Amino acid sequence: MSKLNNTQKIGIAIVLIASAYCLFTIYKYWSADVLYAQAKAEIELGMISESARDLADAIAKSPKEPLYHDRLAQVYSAVAKAQVAEKDASSAAQLAKASVKEADIALSLAPKNFIILQDRVNVYSDLAAVDSKYTLESTKTLEYLTAYAPTYAKIYYKLGLAYLSIGQTDRARQNLQKAIDLKPNYEEARNALKTLQ
Repeated sequence: MSKLNNTQKIGIAIVLIASAYCLFTIYKYWSADVLYAQAKAEIELGMISESARDLADAIAKSPKEPLYHDRLAQVYSAVAKAQVAEKDASSAAQLAKASVKEADIALSLAPKNFIILQDRVNVYSDLAAVDSKYTLESTKTLEYLTAYAPTYAKIYYKLGLAYLSIGQTDRARQNLQKAIDLKPNYEEARNALKTLQ
């Protein structure tokens, strides 16, 4: 067996370093996904603080994954809404800011992702319990969504409800009617429209 020359040794070292880097990167993404899956399960079990911790850890490992930020925004908004019910306005306001920050990051990473946009509406709907300004943000996002999914009745239904909550009954009526036009058997939209007549 012949001895390795310096060029061969350097080549082997480069291959080993590159392989180690690839394995480390794969492990980092895999462990972030494991944390995300664990957080989803914890949410289902009502273990909210644990899920927030695991989502934050997943984000630390993979900060450019929009779904992690999106899910953390949802967790924060749900907790903020619960804090309002418990009369803790200060904590609710802090969580609302954190939720909006995470939702903004998710949207900046995936600006045309329909699911993230829908989740943003849900986040703002939860945060409306903290501050009514979030209802307007929800409405803006829903208006934006109508351009991406002009035949999705649920968007018009939610938009109708959002307009109803801010007292714009004519716009509420128009959007609820549009939801019914798109989906004639949409009972929720029909019932909401009946309340306006």
